[in-house]
Amino acid sequence: MSREADILRKAAKVFERRGVSRTTIEDIAKEVGIKREAIYYYFKSREEILHSILIPQARSLNTELENILNSGKGPFPKLHAAIKHHLSSFNPSAYLEMTVALREDHFFDDSPKAIELRQLWSENGHLWTALIRQGQEEGDFNPELNPKMVAFGILGMCNWLARWFDPLKGAVSLDEIIEIFSTLASSGVAAHGTTIKDRVSHTVSPDARVPKGHPLRAIREMVTDILVESWDRIEALNAMIGQSSIPRDMLLRAMLLQVLYSIRSDRQLMEQLEHNQLLRWFVGLHGKTHAWDATVFAQNRERLLAQEVIRAILTTTLQRLIESGLLASELFSIDDALLQAWGG
Repeated sequence: MSREADILRKAAKVFERRGVSRTTIEDIAKEVGIKREAIYYYFKSREEILHSILIPQARSLNTELENILNSGKGPFPKLHAAIKHHLSSFNPSAYLEMTVALREDHFFDDSPKAIELRQLWSENGHLWTALIRQGQEEGDFNPELNPKMVAFGILGMCNWLARWFDPLKGAVSLDEIIEIFSTLASSGVAAHGTTIKDRVSHTVSPDARVPKGHPLRAIREMVTDILVESWDRIEALNAMIGQSSIPRDMLLRAMLLQVLYSIRSDRQLMEQLEHNQLLRWFVGLHGKTHAWDATVFAQNRERLLAQEVIRAILTTTLQRLIESGLLASELFSIDDALLQAWGG
């Protein structure tokens, strides 16, 4: 171990034992077994030592969490992997750094290193929130929960280890804690109707099952952009005629599939949306969510088509898709008769 690394390791022990605010360079020098002046050869101040301990670890936490978020795993395996990665930072070789980071409340000066550290912690919170939101969008996590509060709740549970856990003395192993916390978190965020089997069996997300070059990917992105552009008009429509029993964005996506694949029967469309993973992914039906009743779908569609704003959105969508050339694929067979019946 280099002298610099030895200083950081010994400093972490002193910080954990005495607290950062009560630790001096002299204390660190005594722990290392060198003169105080020798410390300044490597570090300019106590704060530089502190930040040199914490910043690399914070970067590592975020890098791996981002890798987990972008993996092809399902929401529950991602959650387990994220908790395991976070809690693994409390292993014997790194837990001092975690306890120092989580027990101190004074990293709020305006030095560049302190600002960087706060940014890294903020990024970590954003990544956790994105992980929860992703699970909600895929239908496995309860959509009624505030994703940021869920993320902070899980982090709070995990970070409290800094107050009581010592891997060298604990009666409970870190692996046991990881499994217990993963079970608690998975049970707490699970959407209604999911089982323990669901929580451990979703190894591949719906998005990962769709080939990268499939034209529905580009079409889905374009439709999403159009819906975002039109959302104020859709919200105004909701205020005017009331909410639909089927979310209007999902209804519009399903209607578009009817045109793209020439699905004449509503019952056939619902059957496809119940079993066809590609079409379910396009519409936004994930997890254990069932397709709608064909009669309910037809009623909602006709009610929607009676509104000029919806017909305009559909027309705009189809025009952009035609201009993009995405509909030239042999996968699609546009139903012109259905378009005319809808006023397109």
